[in-house]
This record gives sequence, C-alpha cells and structure tokens, in this order.
Amino acid sequence: MKELYSRIYTLLSIIILWIKWVYAKDDANDYELERQNKYELSEDDKYYMIFMDNGNSDNKKEKRQEVDGFINLMVNEIHSLIIENKDTYRDIEKFEEIKEEDEDEKKRKKKRKEEGEESHYAMDYGDTNFVYPISTVGNSTVLYAYLSHDLVEKIKKMKGINEITPNRFVKLTANYNINEIIEETQWKEVGIKENAPLHLSLISQGKYSKENIGHYDTTYYYPKTAGKDIDMIFLDSGFNFKHPEFNNTDERIVKCVVKISNGKVETVSDERFCGTTDRYSDYHGEMISDIAAGIEKGVASKANIYGIALKVWFGDIKEVDIFAGLQYIIDHLIREYKTVINLSFGSFYAMAEETEAILHYQKLINEIIEKKGIVVAASGNNGLSAYDEVSGNAFYPCSFDQVICVGGVNGVNGFNKDTYERAMESNYGESVNIYAPYEVNVLYQNSKGMNLEAYPEGTSFSSPIVSGIIATLMSENPDTRFTIKTMMDYLTELGQKSIIYGMVSGPGNLFVNNGKQRIYYQENTYIRCDPLIEKTIQCPENQFCTDEGFCEEIKLEENDLNSNPGNSTLIESIIPEITSTTTTNEPPKTTTYSIKSTSNATTPTKTNTTSMKKTSTTTKKTTTTSKKASTKITTTATTTLTKKSTTKKTTTTKKTTTTKKTTTTKKTTTKKTTTKKTTTTKKFTTKKTTTKKITTKKSTTKKVSTTTISMSLEL
Repeated sequence: MKELYSRIYTLLSIIILWIKWVYAKDDANDYELERQNKYELSEDDKYYMIFMDNGNSDNKKEKRQEVDGFINLMVNEIHSLIIENKDTYRDIEKFEEIKEEDEDEKKRKKKRKEEGEESHYAMDYGDTNFVYPISTVGNSTVLYAYLSHDLVEKIKKMKGINEITPNRFVKLTANYNINEIIEETQWKEVGIKENAPLHLSLISQGKYSKENIGHYDTTYYYPKTAGKDIDMIFLDSGFNFKHPEFNNTDERIVKCVVKISNGKVETVSDERFCGTTDRYSDYHGEMISDIAAGIEKGVASKANIYGIALKVWFGDIKEVDIFAGLQYIIDHLIREYKTVINLSFGSFYAMAEETEAILHYQKLINEIIEKKGIVVAASGNNGLSAYDEVSGNAFYPCSFDQVICVGGVNGVNGFNKDTYERAMESNYGESVNIYAPYEVNVLYQNSKGMNLEAYPEGTSFSSPIVSGIIATLMSENPDTRFTIKTMMDYLTELGQKSIIYGMVSGPGNLFVNNGKQRIYYQENTYIRCDPLIEKTIQCPENQFCTDEGFCEEIKLEENDLNSNPGNSTLIESIIPEITSTTTTNEPPKTTTYSIKSTSNATTPTKTNTTSMKKTSTTTKKTTTTSKKASTKITTTATTTLTKKSTTKKTTTTKKTTTTKKTTTTKKTTTKKTTTKKTTTTKKFTTKKTTTKKITTKKSTTKKVSTTTISMSLEL
C-alpha cells in the first residue's frame, strides 16, 4: 500500500510541476505583452512608424518620381511640425541631440560633395533624423519619426496618414547563452569532427530505429551542386565571414551587403565582416549563416550568402529595421526563382484589430513572392501554438501567408521513437509547415577573432536548415521555376510524414528531408526493406514492410487467427527510390543521389503527394485571393519522376498514373493519406494585396488583426 501511495504522490508531483510550467510560460508571455503595452501607452517621447497613403493606388512604376515627390512633401511638413512643437517634448536633451546631429550631417554632406565622396548610406534619407522614409510598397509608405505624445495626435489628423504606431522589438528565435557555453567548455579554437553533425545527418536519411538498425549513419548526403548559383539572404544580427567555414569564395559569393540601424540602410566598409557589438546577440547571425551554408556544418555549402546586419539593442532588433531590410531586399537583391530569404526571428501579436504595421509587413512579404523569391521563417520558442484563436495571438512572420514556417524537433534523446519528438520550446500548430532539427553544432568566429564551436538550440536554427535544403533542391533542378507553393509541395513530397512523436498524424506532422531516405551502414549495405527494390531485406512471413522501410509484426484480431499472414504482401507500400551513387567514410563530402525531373518547367513530383496544413471549406477575403482553387494538392501523379544512378549505366524510371493512398494494412492498424474534396491546403498564392486584411495561414473567415506586442531577440 505504501508503494502505491508513493507512486500516486510521484504522479501528482509531476502533474503539478507540469501545470506550473504551463502557467509560467503563460505568465512570461503575458509579461511581454504587458511590457510592450506599457511602452506603447506611455506618453514619453519615442520613435514612431507613420503609415501613409502615397497616392500610388494603381501601383505603376512610372509614377515613382511623382510618389517620391509627394513623400518628400509629407516629410518636410512633418519636420516643420516637429520644430514648431518643440515645447511638447518631455526629453528636450534628446531633442537637441537630434537637432545637433542634423547640423553635423549637413556639414558632412557638404564636405562629401566638395570632395566627391559617396555617402555611407545606401539611399538618400533627407536632411533630418527627426523624420525620414524607410519603406514603400505599392500605395503604402512608412516614415520613421521621433515624436512627442501630443504631436502624434496632430499628425494623425493629416490627410493621407493611416496610422502611427511606436516601434516594436522582435525576438531572434534561439535558446542559448554563448558565454555560458564558452565558460563551461573552455573552447579556444575550432573543434573538428570527422563525421557530419547530427543536424545534417538526420535530414538526409529516413527515420532511424534502434530496433531495426544497429548503427546510426552519421554521413550527410546531399546533391553535389550544394546550392550552387542560388542566393541565400539572411536578415539578422550580424555576420563574420572571416571564419574558414566561408573560405570557398572561389566558387560562390559571400558578403555583407548593408547594415541597418533606426530604419536607415548603411553601406559596409568590409564585406567579410558586419558583426554586431551587442554582447546580448550571442553571434546569432554568424551561427545561422553557418548552419545554412557553412563548408563543414552547413546544408548548402556552395550557395551564395548575402548578409544584412540589423542593429541589436540589448538582444533585441527593431521592427522598423526589419521593414527597411525587407525593402532593401525587394529593391536590390532578388533574382527570380534563385532567391531564398531566411528570417530567424518573430513575435506574438494580438489579433484584436488590424494595424497598418502588420498590413505593411505582409505587403513586403507578398512583394518578395511577386518577385519570385522564397521566404522561410522560424516558428518561435515559446512552446505555444503559433496561431492560437483561443488566446487571440499569432506569431509573425511565421503565421503570414506565403511564408514557409519551420518548427523544431529534438535530436539528442537517444535513438528511439522519441528521437523525432517536437522540441518542448518549439511553437507548433497550423501555422507551422514543416519541422527540422532544433539543436545544432556550429562553428563561428567571435569579436576577438577566435574560432569557436558551439551547440545552440532553437527554431532559429531549424529555419536555416530548411532554407539550405531549399537552396540545394533549387540548384539541383536549375530548369525548374520553383515558387513558394511548388517548393512547399516538393518539401512535402520529400519529407518524412507522421514520424514526429507526440504530434497528431497528418499534414502538420512533417520532418524535413532532402530526398535521400535510405539508410546505410558498413560497406554500403542498405538495411531497410522495400517491396519494390531487389537485394533489400525481405520481411518474414509474419511481418510486413512499413512505409518507413521497417519490418513489423502483423497483429491479427482474435477472430482472424486462421487467416493467411501472407496477404500482407499485397500492401501498397511505396518507398521513394533514390539510388546511391557513392558512399564513403568521408562525410560531409559524399554525394549520394541525383534527382532529375522529366519536365523543364514543373516541380519534380512523386506520386504520394499529401495535402499541406490549413484546411478549410471556405474562401477568405484577404490580401491573397482565390486560395481555395489555387492551393489544392492532388494525389494523382501526372509527372514522371526519373531517378538516375551514376554508378550504373541504366536509368530507373517509375511512372504512376493512379491515385496513391499509401495504405499500410496492419490488420488492425491502417495509415492513410487522403485528400478531401472540399479541403484547401496552405495558401501559397502570389496575387498582390487587394484589400486591407491580413492573410494568415489560418484558413478561417475570421478577421486576422494585430495590436502591438513585444518583439525582442529571443536568444
């Protein structure tokens, strides 16, 4: 009896601790909301974003000069109001400081003009730091201004002003403290690993099972093109490309492009270094760029890297700098069908009412999609739903339509069914499209020039893993014009479905894979079963081959004991056939497969397409239209997928013209992937904004709105 009481007590203690943890997380998020609300409601002088209508309703490029003239008139008018209303400012010292900066800048401009020197800014912001433009998309322009509380009310009444909101801060979505790691490990130089790190090996093989596989394959297999001629753009805290991880500049471009502070885009003096001086940033930008495209630790080691460094303020980045960064990308960096943009930051917003900030945010994203770029974002590390109708909060940019949102999966719990468990801190839910490793192994160089190694975690690193895979898929299929939708379709085709432990099976349960799912160990031996491929493991009579390539025992109901177990061999278990080209013990240099599409203009497609998340039977009137018709994913394959082996002279071609249900019969266990007639999937469309509603990944007719919420760098 005492033992029973002891067990009950232990169980109750665990439940109480879990409840406390849940409430603690809610309290933490409530605190962030409260902190941001206090900041916004305070009557102190502060920087604001002014959202105005610039008159370009038809969005014609030839009207740009006229629009610029109108914007300058508004800037001058607001500047005059600021000077005239000096007495409304509480912080006169700050006011005079900005005024003095303006005078100094005028002198510097005059001197540069006389000496023929160029400005250190990438564009002309006018003659004052009190108010200046930072972003224009279509008929929407954002000005950045230092205003008193009273002056805000006056400017709101001006014609063409839609909204004025205080600047916000955004979290970088990582969970680590680099100083603690260095103190604990006493690292002085780079640590070199003979085998590829787990975050790489996991994404290039199928589900690992200790019961079926004796040894884990630590090799990272990837297309040899490795992202060649694909542009990866990172908007983050700072970058240091002096590390050996980025030394292969003979075969790709690696550079800092610009740095941004208070919405102003500045040129950089050193293209190899634009690191932050903020000690709270923990080298966030340096690490995500390594995970995505570093030579040893990165997914796409031949992809071009363009870093845009955002000013970090005590671990936070400003929303105004994000807007300016996205605007710069739109104006200068996008190459059609060759650009992947990684955003490893975000914050929760309340969905109480629409704000011009979120509307403009999505317009910037939509403009990138219109220019045929692909946007990938982190889901965040709050352990909450990224789009929660109950709490009324949404995590942006993850929850924006037209964004591939990435959650995190643990990889260090030992190799059992929990290996692919969603990380406790990772946000989840309908806004999250796909999951990738949450914990990574990175190399970076600190501000003192020391080469170090670290093991950070967070969806900040899950996101660049997927970005890197996208780059490799694009480089391997150069004739395919991938859009945001077709790329997500392809990732769904290649990904491992419903293997993430603790999550409901279905479209949202998707672990990223680059197309290579066979598992090898010792002398190139393939250790999985596959009914369609010879010379693989053959399951015994009382077992069947699962979709994942494992032999599992057939479980019969009591009244079926006399039935023939051999019937299980009729199961339609089709496993992707990716033929090995080379397998060596020298990772990560091994190239193991090649996928070629027989169509030059379509996405490489398998027959077991599964529908993506966000189902709905209604059509939503938002900034992207006709989502229902444009995003349905059919399960009928019409494209022939050819897989080619370089170790053989023959080419294996599989063509399927019937609908595949991927039904695995286990007598009492059935796995199905079907498509409902009225189901719509995630809405990746590329139509321009036609209304003032926020298009989110939640496909209900509920109006998605936002008020301001804290956005700090989550390190």
